[in-house]
This record gives sequence, structure tokens and C-alpha cells, in this order.
Amino acid sequence: MVRRISEIDAHVGARVRRLREIRGLSREAIARAFEITHQQVQKFETGQNRISAGRLAVIAKMLDVPIAYFYDGLPEPGLPEPVRAAALSVPANLPADLTAECFALLKLFMRVRSPLARHSVIELVHALAEEEKAARTAEAAAPAAGFQS
Repeated sequence: MVRRISEIDAHVGARVRRLREIRGLSREAIARAFEITHQQVQKFETGQNRISAGRLAVIAKMLDVPIAYFYDGLPEPGLPEPVRAAALSVPANLPADLTAECFALLKLFMRVRSPLARHSVIELVHALAEEEKAARTAEAAAPAAGFQS
């Protein structure tokens, strides 16, 4: 059975090829780095074979670009609108150490549709964070103030 080349695999592969050529690297150079054949690199570049996430990370490092470079210009996948809208409204640079509380807050916030209500929630959280920051600053300065003469 022949695997159908996906739009994403073809796009990522084409971006790898374009950048490899811009950097003046041969398929053989990439192949040697991964201990694979240049034919395998060609299959990656055409989308015939899928590039694993780990291998793509190494290619990105080798070509000195962020991994996101390979996905730039890719049309949004055909997701149902509510799922797509939710995915687009979550920042891509979320820290890895988010707690369950953070996810719960985010999920609830995503259900708020009113722009005014969302803005109010953001303002409230911002004010609370500023209060916390001021309290920490005051605590840190208090011992130092006691030593002044």
C-alpha cells in the first residue's frame, strides 16, 4: 500500500530542502549527519517519508532556525471551527510547568465570550499580580530598612 503524501509532510520537506540549498549543504551532508542515505533525505524533502519530531529538531539546530520555521506558511488544518478558534487563542509559548490550576483557569477563561468580560478578568488578574509584586518588594526591603542608621 502506497502512503499518500500529506500536505504537511510535503510543506515541511520543501522548507527543509529550500533552507538546505540556501545554506549550501548537499543531501549527502545531511545524510552523513544522520547516518542515512541521500535517497532518504530526498524522500524527506519530497514528503514521501515523514520527518520525526526528534530529527526535525536536529535539522532545525543544524540549519540554525527555530522548528516553527518549517511550519511557516502552512495553511490551518481543517479542524472544526470551535476547536480551531480555541487552539488559536491559546499562546504557543506556554511554559511546561503549568499547574492544574492554570489549565482550569485557562479552560474557564476560554468559555467567556464577552470581550468586555475577558478584559475585566485580565485587569483583575493584573491588579492581583501587581499587589503580590508590591508585597514581595516591601518584604524584601523591610529587613534592609531596619539596618539603616
